[in-house]
Amino acid sequence: MNRFVLALASLISLPLCAAPLAHLSVTPAQRAALGIQTAAPAPVDRYPTAALAARVVAARGMQWQLATPLAGQVRRVQPVGTVLAVGDVVAVIASAQLLELAAEQVEARNLLEQAIADRIRAVALYEDGSVARKERDQALRNERLAQARNAALRSRFQLLGIEPEQAASGELPITAPVAGRVSAVHALTGSRAEASMPVAEILNPDALELELQWPLSRGAVPVQGARFVTASGAVSQVIAEAPASASTRQSVLLRLGLVDTAPQLRPGQWLWVHPQIPTPALAVDRNAVIRNAGQAVVFTDTGDGFAVTAVTIEGEQAGTRYVRGEIPAGARVAVSGAIALKGLWLGHGGE
Repeated sequence: MNRFVLALASLISLPLCAAPLAHLSVTPAQRAALGIQTAAPAPVDRYPTAALAARVVAARGMQWQLATPLAGQVRRVQPVGTVLAVGDVVAVIASAQLLELAAEQVEARNLLEQAIADRIRAVALYEDGSVARKERDQALRNERLAQARNAALRSRFQLLGIEPEQAASGELPITAPVAGRVSAVHALTGSRAEASMPVAEILNPDALELELQWPLSRGAVPVQGARFVTASGAVSQVIAEAPASASTRQSVLLRLGLVDTAPQLRPGQWLWVHPQIPTPALAVDRNAVIRNAGQAVVFTDTGDGFAVTAVTIEGEQAGTRYVRGEIPAGARVAVSGAIALKGLWLGHGGE
């Protein structure tokens, strides 16, 4: 125990067992010796709140990843920031697989035409009695098989987003399914892309949201509709709370919807936001708030000493801190000499 704490201990008597939130008995003479002065906290409804870090994300369902359905070489891809309309080409893939599909489609179409002609001939011969029924039935089955194969190939082209006639070029265009903006590019021009490999991402730039972790030490979790504001003045409000285990979590993931448009924001960007929650607080001198093992406390005057009172810091401005805690109405807190009181507290059981 250092010499300073020993000197102060000779002036103040403490309980034998001091808890982290304790009562320190102090006489008027001892207050004067320690230079302790007190002031009454001022109740406030509006105050600058402590900022929280938030990440800009795309709204659910408003970001799309585009992948190439066929392997090939990337001929070109739109750069990040390109504004797209529905159906605009985002990337072009030169694919040998596409040429093979085009050849299969030509063969399937020819086989279908031949099967139709064979069916017409077989039906006519069967009606004349020139061929047996089984030959007619076989011709009908062959036509149905040819139709099914041709339809399957046309469906593949529909999934690729092109007409069979366009496949002869060997170039597969990957188009935008919605209007938006290119937000990321995953393939370089000239590189090889395997089937299902992502080539680009697009998003709706007007559908952005914010995500932040709300520390439970800040008090009650903001309800839906609670507002936050960024340094640039963009306003957002709580739209969802991520479910989590209440027994283990130390924070809650909040999703904020932007109320005002903010074209300068982009996904992945981090920014500071301030909650605009009408929670009453007490304004105290910043020197009145002392920290111990991560817990903020003030020393509340009880007449015969001081109670160590836990508080939550809601905000700070200049020399004032805005706190919430179990401070009785009309009570005063130590604004000078608080460091000396902390030294005594820690020297007799505090952490």
